[in-house]
Order: sequence, then C-alpha cells, then structure tokens
Amino acid sequence: MRRLGSTMWSKKNMRVKEVSVSRLFGLFNHDISMKMSDRVTIITSPNGYGKTTILRLVDSLIAGRYAEIRRTPFRDLRIGFENGTVLQVVRVDVARTPNRQQPADLIVSLGGGGRKEQTTLSAPPRESLGIPITMIERAIPNLVRIGPSLWRDKKSGREMDLEELFRTYSNFFPVGSSKTASYAEPSWLSEFRGTVKVKFIEVQRLLRVAKGFDGSEEEPWRPSVVIYSADLASLIKGKLAEYATLSQSLDRSFPKRLVDKTNARDEQKVSVDQLRDRLQQLENKRIALTDAGLLDKEDERFDLPGLLTNPTLTDSVLPVYAEDAEQKLRVFDEIAAKIEMLTSIVKAHFQFKVLTIDKDKGFQFYTDYPGDSNKQRPLPTARLSSGEQHMLVLLYELLFTVAPGSLVMIDEPETSLHVTWQLEFLKDIQRITELTGTDALIATHAPAIISNRLDLKVDLEAPERG
Repeated sequence: MRRLGSTMWSKKNMRVKEVSVSRLFGLFNHDISMKMSDRVTIITSPNGYGKTTILRLVDSLIAGRYAEIRRTPFRDLRIGFENGTVLQVVRVDVARTPNRQQPADLIVSLGGGGRKEQTTLSAPPRESLGIPITMIERAIPNLVRIGPSLWRDKKSGREMDLEELFRTYSNFFPVGSSKTASYAEPSWLSEFRGTVKVKFIEVQRLLRVAKGFDGSEEEPWRPSVVIYSADLASLIKGKLAEYATLSQSLDRSFPKRLVDKTNARDEQKVSVDQLRDRLQQLENKRIALTDAGLLDKEDERFDLPGLLTNPTLTDSVLPVYAEDAEQKLRVFDEIAAKIEMLTSIVKAHFQFKVLTIDKDKGFQFYTDYPGDSNKQRPLPTARLSSGEQHMLVLLYELLFTVAPGSLVMIDEPETSLHVTWQLEFLKDIQRITELTGTDALIATHAPAIISNRLDLKVDLEAPERG
C-alpha cells in the first residue's frame, strides 16, 4: 500500500451527502442523495430491494465490522461526504480452495482534496488465531461470548465479531507479529472512521444485552426501556456531580469576587430592572429544571421585591450571585432540553399515562385514567405497550445516544406504531434533528411516515432488464 502525506483527515463537514451501492445481491444499483437542508431523507422500495442491507453496510463500514461486509453480496459501496471526501469499499471474491470458499477481500479507498489512500483487507483464517475459538474469552480479559461468532467487551459494551477481535486484540493471539501485521487495518483508515459518526437503530430495538452481563446468566437480554431508564438516571447523576463540583468551586471564590465587585466603583452598574429580570429568569429556570427531575424542589423562595430595595445587595451581592447561579445552571442546559423534548413528545402521544423523570430511577410512568379515584398509580416501564416501548426507545436513542453531527439510520420506524403516531413521526424527528444537529436516513414501507413530504423521499429502483 502506498502512503501519501499525513494520515490525518479533516474533521470538518463530515456530514454524509450521498450513499451508493452497485450490484447489491448481484442485481441492484442504488444511489441515495441526502436531503441536506432538511436533514431527513426517506428511502422506500418494495421488500427485497436492500433498504436494510444498505443501512447495515454503511454502519458496518464506519464501525470497522468487515466480516459483516464480506457476508453481503455486492460489488462496491461509496459514501460521499459534504467536504468532497469519498470512502469506498470494493468486494472481491477469492477463488475457492479445495476445502472451502475463502471470505472475500475488501479493497478500501479514501480520496478527496487531491489525496488518496488504498488498502486491501483480507480476512484472517480461523487457523491463524493460534487458539481454539472456545478459548477466546479466557485469553482476552473482559470478553463474554454472546453468539456463535460474537463477543461483548464487558467494560465498554462494544460487540465484536471474530475478525474485529483479531484486529483489536492481536497481541493476545499466539501468532507471529508479521502475520498479525498482514491483517492489520491501516492507521489512516481507523483514524478516518473515528471522524465519522453513525448510529444504526434496527427494527429489533425492544431488547438489548445488559452492559453488566458477565456470562453467568443464561439470558443476557433485557427490555431496552429498563436499560435506558437506568442510563438516564446515570446521566442525570453525572450532571448533578458536575453541578456540585462547580458549585463548590464558585462558593469558595465567592467572598473574593464579592470584594472585587464592591471595590470596582468605576464599573458600570446593572440597573434594578435588569437585575430583576435576570433573577426572575433564574427562578423560572430552576422551576423548569425541577419539573424536569434535575433539581430537588426548594421550599424557600427568594423575597425578590424585598431584595431589590437594598442598594448594597443590588450594587454588588446580587450581580455576583446571579453570575454564579447562571454558570451553575448552565451545566443542565443540554440534558434539560433533551428531557423537555422527550417528555413533550411522550405527553402528546401516550394516552392515560403520565411520564416524570426521577434522578435516581429514570423514567417513572403513572396511569391516569378518567374517573379513576386512584389516579397516577405507578406503572412499570416494562409494562408499556409494544408501540409505546418502540416510541420511547426511538426517542431515547435519538436524543441521548447520538453525538452531534451523526448520521442516524432508522429502519422501519413504523413498527408497532399506530397510524396516528406514524403521521406525526416525521415532525417529531425534524424537531429532534434540529435540536441535536444530526441527520436522519429512514427506511420505511409506511406511507403515513412520509405523509405529505414527498420531497424527502428517495425510491430505490428495480434492476434494469436486458
């Protein structure tokens, strides 16, 4: 492989602009141009045209799961980015040996800005591992086997197939360094993949392998809503810890800053009206954060009118206090906006149920039936209907598990959703992509998902006959 220049590629404008695949299943040539301004693209086709397969190929390439790519019959896959960079993988079948068919080679290239890198990735044969496949968990720390050829890292939660294990943990396999290097992924490719953010939300989303699964239980799967409820509580606790640390730091320096403020007589003073507005905004923000489950309810409130009649307070104490409070509460801005988005969408769709957020437990649902004298009885999250769980999982993944700038690929979002929810889904997604700064690529069979936004639709075409 010839190396050109630095291995570093620009992280700017890494939004996916187009995806194309040729000879998928030996039949289909598909080109998908993303709707960049709307941030939502919808692909449709009859069953069997490869919608899900395209999403999985893109996800596998960016994640470096090359064994998954080898198992899919196609000729080449191209991902074009907004900055002109193109990542391409060409699948090349290897001649059959007397004993078996060898896994395909993958020619991966990356070009843009006058530069090009290229490498050929061959699959390491099982005999090259040097140890039986059943011994891998013993050889590599923190791994647990969750499938015939699938392992999970108990610390990171990452799932890896055999080829990915070999590349990631090559130092644990008793093979020579030259043989290991011959199958290694080049650094330019792994570095570039790290600049691209992709999230694939599959049709099966109601069950997940628990992060703490250590192989001691027969069934590793847990309801996703239960896992995400605990994850949300953990995220909130992390923000509260950040808030407490910042509060301690500001409280320690408060006396000095107060003295500095008092001595700065030439500094332009904040008017009482400006200070009143500022303090009221802080109070409103505290109330909103309390309603969102991020802060505990305070029994005592400020006597705002009384405080603003004291010149000593308005000249120095209250401005410093307001600056500190604004800085402290700013810690919650991102998570509060996401919680507000999630709860507002749930409130609009879920009937006879109330969602609150608890900093220790995460999602807390209560029944709210008209005419019921025992209103708002607790409802376990796992007892939500299939459609409600699908909606909650989608919302949580889109809001809390996706990094800004990501391409989120959603397969069949209509699963288990009532047609009324399907009609509102696109509006909900657009609100979320605007909040999170992400792009969505949706594969669907449901006309209600598309609604009246035919301009966002890309039809996958049948193969030409000839």
